[in-house]
Amino acid sequence: MSSPELYCIIGIGVLQGAWQLLSRKSVSFESRYCRAIYEEIHLFVATYHVIRLQRCAVIYFFVSTTMFAVCFRNVRFVFMRVSIVVPAYNEEKTVELILTKLAATPLDMEVIVVDDASTDRTWEILQRLSQQEPFSRYRFLRHERNQGKGVGLKTAFAHTTGELVTVQDADMEYDPQDLPALVQKWEEVAQTGKKTIAVYGRRNLSQQKFTTRWGNRFLTAVTNLLYGSRIHDMETCYKLMPREIAHALPMTGRRFEIEPEITSCILQAGYTIYEVPISYTPRVEKKLSPWKDGWPALAMLLSRRFSKPFRLPVTVTVASPSEKATV
Repeated sequence: MSSPELYCIIGIGVLQGAWQLLSRKSVSFESRYCRAIYEEIHLFVATYHVIRLQRCAVIYFFVSTTMFAVCFRNVRFVFMRVSIVVPAYNEEKTVELILTKLAATPLDMEVIVVDDASTDRTWEILQRLSQQEPFSRYRFLRHERNQGKGVGLKTAFAHTTGELVTVQDADMEYDPQDLPALVQKWEEVAQTGKKTIAVYGRRNLSQQKFTTRWGNRFLTAVTNLLYGSRIHDMETCYKLMPREIAHALPMTGRRFEIEPEITSCILQAGYTIYEVPISYTPRVEKKLSPWKDGWPALAMLLSRRFSKPFRLPVTVTVASPSEKATV
């Protein structure tokens, strides 16, 4: 094999590898030249394999290399790592299944499971899974006494290191395969230059019990009225947000009032909430009671609205996940 042919083969590998990197769902990129890379690669490959002229191939090699250099200079790579918090309390029937489905999700993930002092076999199952792949890479935490979902999220949020943070309930109501759509939406909006954004998973509530469904709709309507938002599902579990705001949240709610607290703080911090449709299968035996948990949720919305507004610390400037500045 002659030197020009060797150089051409090397060039093909470099350019195709670069395009595969740019095309990964877990990588966000911003450049008007990226489409040119794709077209240049195919033009180069076609020329080399069809015309088989060394001189022409070498010319296209230098043209393609130059184009790649220009593109690379204008590309901003953002390797998105998502921290997924899994709160669990007496979920022995579903916790292993949900973690297995989560492991099959095509994301660069950090998974943190927090057991809120379960009285069934949940912790036993988690300890067994921690000795197996891929679960050995997960982080497993446990409360000595039951303190509620809100406290569990507060414990886990403090340990998150990913650029984005969200929650995955352990009861199989939510499908982890919907998570990439939320990350993709976040990346799409971030590429437009908007920096203070969160993405919610929007459920179809038609399968919920009447009281639960209208309780959710009422609380969402109150949220929109008090905070000037236009969301459709405030109580959704899937709330994707940058790590900076996840670490700054006060997290005073101990039970399910944590959901309106997170939403109200996100809105008070000046974030815009985008929504993505997700699948949802409500289970029959729910821990949440519309009457027992509905009033604290309403009280949280009112308390947050008429008390001192939540603001991010001035030492944090929320931009893209790769950008952090001190004011």
